[in-house]
Amino acid sequence: MTKGAGKNTNALRWGLNSFYGRFVYTGLGGVFFSGRLLRLKFAIHKLSISKIQRASNLPTSFKFLKFQLHIKKIITKKM
Repeated sequence: MTKGAGKNTNALRWGLNSFYGRFVYTGLGGVFFSGRLLRLKFAIHKLSISKIQRASNLPTSFKFLKFQLHIKKIITKKM
């Protein structure tokens, strides 16, 4: 399972298409493996900067931002 979680984090970093699906999956994994949750939060922080900059020219960027904030709230609650 640890290998799988690592793969998901990589997928998170490298693709906007797989982002939504992988994000939820990795988020759930992070909740169960609380040790990974801090690393996940850090990855999300790095992601939110780079992905939003890249997504800023897409029409979906606003939805993307709202989704990002929603997930952040959930993860912060679990902390």
